[in-house]
Amino acid sequence: MSDDRFPLNEVLGFPTDNHSDDAFKHREEKLCRFSDYLTECNKTNAGQVIGTCSNQHRGDEYIVCPHRMEEDNLLFEDAATEALGEGAVYEVLKEVRLQYEDGGSVGDIDFILVDVEQGKVQDFASLEVQTVYTSGNSSRPVNHFLENPREREYFDWRAKGEEINRDDSQGNTSYVSPDWKSSHRKRLVPQVIQKGRILNEWGITQVVATQDALFNDLGKEFQEVEPEQADLLWLLYDIELDEEQNLYNLTLKKVIYSTFKDFQDTFSEEKEPETKGDFEERLKSDLGGDKQLQLFS
Repeated sequence: MSDDRFPLNEVLGFPTDNHSDDAFKHREEKLCRFSDYLTECNKTNAGQVIGTCSNQHRGDEYIVCPHRMEEDNLLFEDAATEALGEGAVYEVLKEVRLQYEDGGSVGDIDFILVDVEQGKVQDFASLEVQTVYTSGNSSRPVNHFLENPREREYFDWRAKGEEINRDDSQGNTSYVSPDWKSSHRKRLVPQVIQKGRILNEWGITQVVATQDALFNDLGKEFQEVEPEQADLLWLLYDIELDEEQNLYNLTLKKVIYSTFKDFQDTFSEEKEPETKGDFEERLKSDLGGDKQLQLFS
């Protein structure tokens, strides 16, 4: 529905006007429909499950939860094919720490795709996932919807006033809208550059999975190169409505092949990073542990 009075699009995996038994089960039990390693939705605010997967703004859907990007493991398969090669046998590690030589943290890499053969790390690639940050607070309106989904599949959020739309005593409202600039200026660009300086020195390919609309809002023309010359890959996705099933499906729209050198503008770091060998040793120790996703069992 293209109506900014009601910006929710998917809640707990389903469009708000989907009233199937499966949709009600996910709403009742607060389940995540997209992640293979999560059962319950872990998107919370003050202990309450928010459950927003995607919103809509001016008729366009935008993804707000990184786990929404994990539908059917598509981004892992796409990233591995592009970075490790067609048919690569790989494992996935989540939230892997990248650190300096002195042990200080550079930051966590969302996912590492590890090409493993006979217990040895043959190759790996990094995968960062970026969705859209929002302004406002959606927990109250979402809870209002979940109290009676059939009657409130669409409601005028802005007209609810004190009932659900008041965020604090100063009169700030909880109406949610996309914050494109914060999404890439405060998170995406710094993360790619900061971690990329180390990964690029190691000769490791970076993959960034994001929505095509967020990438387009970067406002910078990237020099595209041939796939074999690329060390920074952009997987651009969107969600498309299957009207028969009344479900949105994640769809890869485009792959952009670029270089880290072209992406980097100005960045300096005084600390020395750990060596590639030390990082691979930590990957080996993480294999078989709680960081490894059981995707192919």
